[in-house]
Amino acid sequence: MQGPFATVANGPCTGELSDSPEGRPADVRKILLTELGNLDTEVILFAPAGSPAPEDMPNRSEAPELTVERAELLVLLSAFVRAAAPFRVAERADALARIEIQKLAYLLQVFTGAATHRFERGRYGPYSHGLERELKDWEGHFVLGYGDATDKVLELQPIHLMPDAVGRAIEVVPADYDKVVDAVLDAVDGWESTYELELLATTLFTFIEGTAGSARQAYDVIAGWSHIPSHLFTARHVAIAWEHLRSAGWLSEPAPVA
Repeated sequence: MQGPFATVANGPCTGELSDSPEGRPADVRKILLTELGNLDTEVILFAPAGSPAPEDMPNRSEAPELTVERAELLVLLSAFVRAAAPFRVAERADALARIEIQKLAYLLQVFTGAATHRFERGRYGPYSHGLERELKDWEGHFVLGYGDATDKVLELQPIHLMPDAVGRAIEVVPADYDKVVDAVLDAVDGWESTYELELLATTLFTFIEGTAGSARQAYDVIAGWSHIPSHLFTARHVAIAWEHLRSAGWLSEPAPVA
């Protein structure tokens, strides 16, 4: 279904580049060639181009063990991609972004009460460094597109799940795991965009860490969260997220441990 923030695009915010000629690659190249052109040696210049595309960085490491915990996350991610596809931009309908995987993993961990990864306050809501390291090892084995994770988070580099890995994961998860998947998908129903997932998980995090017992307290905590821009989540948006989580039973006492 359409989320509560339909006007928020499911994609990164971009700014305009400066028209100033200073620092343009072509000008820098010209200066370097002028200054180095008289040297009695061959000069080869390599323009900065960033990291190669993920598909050009094959991972030849040994495949990680497909543990129950990893299988559960893979199955949830696959189910989310299928459920959210109609409500996402076409070029990302069959993929996930790093930030989305983090938030879905956090919601899964909160619901199950597991302590597989330690989530803490990150720039874009609850974040696990351990999970990030693990997901890098998934590249080429369970997912394609993660690369070396040096891309900027808000570039939303598309990450695709490998069908054979998902198929094997389905065989590994417990027989009744579909109930867990359904519960998490119900929680994010209508909250499929990157912004909405981030808002939902961040609001829930304030409750789980014990710093907020109301929507107003949650907003105050998030507003003082040094890593999150103060204008990102409004008081109204946090209140909507809080009420959604409360009505869905995610804010009931006692709080689940994560």
